[in-house]
Amino acid sequence: MAKLIGMIVAVVISATLTGCAANGYAQFYRGAPDGKAVPNYVPSNEPLQIFSTNNFDRDVESLSHRGYVPIGSSSFNGAANRVTERQVREQAQKINAALVLVSSQHTGTMTGAIPLTLPNTTTSVTNGNATITGSRGFANVNGTATTTTYGTNTVMMPYSVQRAHFNAVYFVKMHAHLGVWYGVIDAATRARLQTNAGVLIKSLVDGSPAARADILPGDIVLTADGERVDGPEALNALMRGKIGQEVVFGIDRNGTRIEKRVTPQP
Repeated sequence: MAKLIGMIVAVVISATLTGCAANGYAQFYRGAPDGKAVPNYVPSNEPLQIFSTNNFDRDVESLSHRGYVPIGSSSFNGAANRVTERQVREQAQKINAALVLVSSQHTGTMTGAIPLTLPNTTTSVTNGNATITGSRGFANVNGTATTTTYGTNTVMMPYSVQRAHFNAVYFVKMHAHLGVWYGVIDAATRARLQTNAGVLIKSLVDGSPAARADILPGDIVLTADGERVDGPEALNALMRGKIGQEVVFGIDRNGTRIEKRVTPQP
């Protein structure tokens, strides 16, 4: 009986504190609904990869060198014992992600008490006897009476729940025509260049056309075949029209103007 009561207590506390077992990775997902719709999406032939991280900036940068691009993220706080790897896998598979970076950080312990009402039934037994006397003698009579009382008993059950903050970033692999990731040109650099044109190369995909042409992180591409480059979208559009053709980039590298020749790949 004590074991059964203990099981009931555990179930009641769990249901009270967590409600339905919602998938926080799905409920708090923000990003592309389908990784396959990302331009230049590359299907993955490998099983879903999940990696734990304690530094998203570092590991996102590392994955960018391998051609992975983030398509969305999940961030939420929840009971640590209610969040599982299966949940993040379900969300990753739903959006066709190829790789996920995850982290969790303990945020505290939630304690308190909840009322628990259990049945409280008591049964009492009364024994009695009597002597009956008549004209022909007497007789002894014994009897038993049973009384059952039904009721409930409410007790306060203490609980303790470990909580944590969970983060996940989902990635797909993209085909690298040029193989660069862009950054933001700061105001001081704009003032030095005296132009609103240009794109900052933040990082490169290993082995990509840009990497093989020795374009470096920090380079600012100002022109392509002598044509002014007005931002990342303009450069991407130009590269799509130059697949398989050599393009001459006019680059500012730490204040020095140089040229690099690159051939976007199909």
